[in-house]
Amino acid sequence: MSVMSAAGPRIDSTAEELRIKFPGLPRWRTVVSLVLMPLFLAGWWMLEWKLGTSSARGGVIVGCFAVFYVSAFLFKNGRYSLIFSEKCLAIRQQSPVLRRTKWYSLTEIRNLHLRYDPTGKKPKQWELLFEKKGDTYTLPVPLTLLEAQRIRDAIYSRFPQLAPERPFFWQI
Repeated sequence: MSVMSAAGPRIDSTAEELRIKFPGLPRWRTVVSLVLMPLFLAGWWMLEWKLGTSSARGGVIVGCFAVFYVSAFLFKNGRYSLIFSEKCLAIRQQSPVLRRTKWYSLTEIRNLHLRYDPTGKKPKQWELLFEKKGDTYTLPVPLTLLEAQRIRDAIYSRFPQLAPERPFFWQI
């Protein structure tokens, strides 16, 4: 069974696993980001050349900025997936240069819940959290309240042991 909203997460349920796929950045934002950076660097270089102030320090600053921008873009522009099976939770991150999967045993996971983040961009101000051995782990994907509730309900219906025993007032 597959459930999917227009631009929200996709929930696929089979007999073996529950898979939740989160969309990445829209393609137009990716293209704009890739086009703007070289234009910025070319403009900076032309301005220094025209003013005759090219120095090694300016080149180092622009080079460091370019390296930071490209690395942040390549690592942050990823897609996340949650894969729940009877024994484990896998959090998979896929970006243009990085494919990483973290595995957590379901017997060690407790208190899977939602939290409101007032610093997030509206309307995506909700986070999915879980606890493992006293530490809290946050899924780095902002969600709307409806998306978060739909995901939480799908997880709780399949894995009721992950629900909090007694939710605190800030947990939904």
